[in-house]
Amino acid sequence: MTPQENARDQLAAFTVHVTRHRPDLDGSWSGSPDPALHDHLVELQDLLTRHG
Repeated sequence: MTPQENARDQLAAFTVHVTRHRPDLDGSWSGSPDPALHDHLVELQDLLTRHG
C-alpha cells in the first residue's frame, strides 16, 4: 500500500463514519488539502456502490 492509498483509505473511513454515525463532526475543519480529493471521493463512491 502506498502512502497515497493509505491517505485515501483513511479519508474514506472518516467520511463514511461521519456521514453514517457522526454528522455533527462534519465541517470545514475536516477538509483535505489533497488536490485529488474529488477523484478519491468518486473512486470511493464507485467502490461503495459495487461492494457496499
